[in-house]
Amino acid sequence: MNTSAPVDETDKAPYSMAHVFLFKQMPALDDAGGEGGFAQRLAGRLAAQAPLVSPLTVGALVEQDGQTHVLIGFDRHQFRLIGFAEPTDDDSVDRAIQCSHWPAEQKQAIRDHGAHLVCFYLGEHEDPGEQIIATHRLAAALVPESLTGSVDTEAWNCVPAPALGEITQPASIGTFRESMPAGLWTGFVKLLISETEVWFCTKGMHRWNRPDLAMFGRNEESQQIADRFFAFCNYAIAAPKPFAVGEVADLGPDERFMLGPVTEYAEYLDSPCGTLVMQPIAPD
Repeated sequence: MNTSAPVDETDKAPYSMAHVFLFKQMPALDDAGGEGGFAQRLAGRLAAQAPLVSPLTVGALVEQDGQTHVLIGFDRHQFRLIGFAEPTDDDSVDRAIQCSHWPAEQKQAIRDHGAHLVCFYLGEHEDPGEQIIATHRLAAALVPESLTGSVDTEAWNCVPAPALGEITQPASIGTFRESMPAGLWTGFVKLLISETEVWFCTKGMHRWNRPDLAMFGRNEESQQIADRFFAFCNYAIAAPKPFAVGEVADLGPDERFMLGPVTEYAEYLDSPCGTLVMQPIAPD
């Protein structure tokens, strides 16, 4: 295990993905060396999830302007962690937690933090799914260091600490590689228009260079619309090119949708690669 491998971060920009790791208290990222040091603890936890293809590397800790910087790498993945020994005041973090669909007590457990790390993905793997898997593996390995959850602000979603161990099991990862777990790797967000009317949308599909999805419906249709979104997310990723306004999405018998533009609430519904509004086509 190499605990001091130099990494030139200047040639790794821009990062391809970022998550925010929340902690009860600032973890001790400096490697004490020898038995029981941070690098050894981390390597052991990562190896327990799955055998490491290449050794873990932990760069030298740098303290600068009240921030803690460290570079961590394993397999084809490289991360730059920037730590702050205080709670985050980033509104996008709170929004991601609030928009997630975890039980209220698990959301609160994530919020109850006293420090945070911003985790930038700098690795070589081009597959966004593999980047997310690796990020979740790193977060799961940090749970014993008082991590409360991992927040994905770009997807308006989060994962509480107890769930990180479950989703980084080999069986779970194998399933995710076969079918992208929309709702975990992307966000499923609801904008309440009235007591019963809702704009539903996904967040995070831009990572696959695909538009996000939106659909107008009623609150009691949440599960049905989520199922449509999740099916279409995998359909869209597998398609040779992104879908566009004016095309038809065929998800099965009596499940055809005209794809239209966003015409209202663009500040909420729109995404970096655009958003397609799914409009049901009446059966013939």
